[in-house]
Amino acid sequence: MRAHDGRSVVLSGDTCFCENLIRYSSGVDLLIHEVAAAPLGVDLSNDVRYFLSLHTQPEECGRLFSRVNPGLVVYYHILQFLGVSLEELIDRTRSE
Repeated sequence: MRAHDGRSVVLSGDTCFCENLIRYSSGVDLLIHEVAAAPLGVDLSNDVRYFLSLHTQPEECGRLFSRVNPGLVVYYHILQFLGVSLEELIDRTRSE
């Protein structure tokens, strides 16, 4: 966590769901987090499954954000596989 003038920022790297990220970013003012998604119910290739395993999926982000309770979340490094829309990605995040 980085603090400046009483404000704090956490920038996640490429990560799957991580308890340490939750512990060390609890209550942060700004959480900048990566995300990867493929459409639900689609048969995925081994390559896509592999890439998804290295990143946090939208539903996991939703659970993580609920536990961290940041002031603001910004997605970066957004991986959208097989035509998953940004709207679907956000909806799936908010579902949690």
